[in-house]
Amino acid sequence: MLMSKQVVCLIGNGFDLALGLRTSYTDFRNFIELKHGSKMSENLIYKALEEHTGGNWSDLEKKLGEIFKKSTWEGIFKNSDSVLDGEELQFSINEARENLIDDLIEHLKQEEKTLGKIQIDDEVKNNMIEGIQRLFSPTIERDQDILKNHQSLYGEDIYFYTISFNYTDSFSYLFNKIESSDYGIGRSFSRYATLYPHGTSEIGTTIGVNDETQLLGYKEGESVLEADTAKFMIKPRNKEHGQDNQYEDALQRISIADIIIIYGMSCGETDKVWWEAIEKRLLGYKNSIAIVFSYETLRRTHNSQVERVRKRVRSKLCSNSENIDSIGNRIIVECSKDLFSHIKSKTDEVRKQVDEAQVTEKDDTI
Repeated sequence: MLMSKQVVCLIGNGFDLALGLRTSYTDFRNFIELKHGSKMSENLIYKALEEHTGGNWSDLEKKLGEIFKKSTWEGIFKNSDSVLDGEELQFSINEARENLIDDLIEHLKQEEKTLGKIQIDDEVKNNMIEGIQRLFSPTIERDQDILKNHQSLYGEDIYFYTISFNYTDSFSYLFNKIESSDYGIGRSFSRYATLYPHGTSEIGTTIGVNDETQLLGYKEGESVLEADTAKFMIKPRNKEHGQDNQYEDALQRISIADIIIIYGMSCGETDKVWWEAIEKRLLGYKNSIAIVFSYETLRRTHNSQVERVRKRVRSKLCSNSENIDSIGNRIIVECSKDLFSHIKSKTDEVRKQVDEAQVTEKDDTI
């Protein structure tokens, strides 16, 4: 009898950051400021974000859900030379959102070029192999036993599906540089094309909140957004950037997964639909396992810190305390993000070379 495991791996921006790519929303803001300078405030959304956050864009999508509340928006623009309303305001907001996406794509393509310049040598390949193997290898013996008892990989054919919430293709680019057999996981290791439910830098991206409740004031009629504008701020409604049916395909993959791995994601509210899908799978199939890599790197000797992180992650994946009691022991939390440190060092080397070349070029023009 052939035995197999369906493994779904959700990859977030933490993966790109672990590689040394400057893909955080803070990095994006720095790119915009450098590109636009004083003209940055001509974009309504940029101006509103700057005023509302004090220049801290680290939680950009959540803040996008806050700035359009009437009282917030009017407070930001009360001293503007001209106050827009009606169709003109909706057009300007849509234009600002589209320009934001264009700037984001331009920024990310620059970062992809940086990654493309690193030499894919044996050390890089080995770091990638070790990193993928680590995704299946809990640190604590108790968690190792939980994985083994519910989803032993020994002698199994592993079917590995990746769902990337990055707008870059960094994971697929590195993952596919290595032969499937070299990963050494299970009896055989088969991988499938990465799904991008939020789009990519090539086909366009979706950015925004999870649902109407996260657009503050919208359901109460206290938002400056009209329905035709608001729909583009809600990611589950804005699926046109996904290739084919990738959004639905990703949810379907989660619904039949034996093992769900989450790496580089904060499990934030603006992606709530995915945490609900994972919770539903864990509740529906009593042997399913979730392995979540938290962005903290903690020493296992600090047991209280580790336990605090574990409780926080489980509370984000479970909608109530009853479900935490029911499935919490099958949510394995790993406190490690430095799985790809050698690749990061290569990226840092390339970036240093590029920066030095730019300085030399600038000196030559003086």
